[in-house]
Amino acid sequence: MKQLLTKATVFMISFIFCFNVAKAQDIIIKIDKSEIKSKVTEISETTIKYKKWDNLEGPIYSISKTEVFLIAYANGQREIIKQSTQVSLTSPQSTPPKSNPSSGNSLENQIKMQTQQQSVISGMDTTIDYKNIKVKYKPLRLLVGLTKPLTIEFNYEYRIIKNSLNIGAALTSYTGNLSSVFYVSGYAPINRLIGNYKDQDLGLFIFAQPAVAFPKYGPIFFTWRVGADYFFSKFGITLSTYEFKSVYTGVAYSF
Repeated sequence: MKQLLTKATVFMISFIFCFNVAKAQDIIIKIDKSEIKSKVTEISETTIKYKKWDNLEGPIYSISKTEVFLIAYANGQREIIKQSTQVSLTSPQSTPPKSNPSSGNSLENQIKMQTQQQSVISGMDTTIDYKNIKVKYKPLRLLVGLTKPLTIEFNYEYRIIKNSLNIGAALTSYTGNLSSVFYVSGYAPINRLIGNYKDQDLGLFIFAQPAVAFPKYGPIFFTWRVGADYFFSKFGITLSTYEFKSVYTGVAYSF
C-alpha cells in the first residue's frame, strides 16, 4: 500500500505539472470565430507571427491582422485587434477623383470623404463576444476540514470540456496520514447560465465530484463531494462536503 500511495502521489504531481504547462498557450480568435492554439511571437502593424502550439520547435507562421478579431493570451489578458481603415492612394479602388476647382471641393476634402466611406465599409463591431469565450474556471483550492479529525486538503483542476467539466487531483492530510484523491468535477457557472456572460468568470460555481481515493492505510475506495465556489476576482471562497459527513471550507484561485 505504501508503494501504491507513493505512485499515486508522483502521478498527481506529474498531473499538475503537465496541465500547468498545457494551459500556457495563446489563442488567436479569427473573425470567422475559428481558433488557432499558438504561442504568439511578434505583432507588427500588418501581421501576427506565431508558432503552432503542437509544434513549438517548428516554423513561425504569420497571419494578416485583418483576419484576426482577438488574441486571448496565456496570462488571461485579451487584446482586440483593431482593423486598419487607411486608404492607399496607390490602390486602384481608392484612387481619389481629380480635383475640380469649380466644384469647390479640394483634393484633401475628397480624400477625407473617401476615407470615411472606406471606414464605414470595412468597419467592424469590436465588442467582445463573451458568449463564445470559454469560462476560465480551473480552480486551485486550499481547504480545512471543519469536522474532526483536523484535515487539510490541497486540490487542483484542469478543464476537459469547456464550461461544464474538469478533472482534478487532491492531497489530503489528516492526523498525520496522507491520501491522494483523483476526481471528475461537473460544474455550473451560474452567471453564464443566467446570461450574464461578461461576468461569467465571477460569482457562484456549483460543483459535484465523483472521486477515487488512495489512502496511506486501508483499501482504495470511491467517494463523492458536492459544494460551491464564489469568486470575487481571481480569488474566492469555497465550501464543500464529502458525502455530507465532513465539511470543508477555504480559499480558491481560478486560472
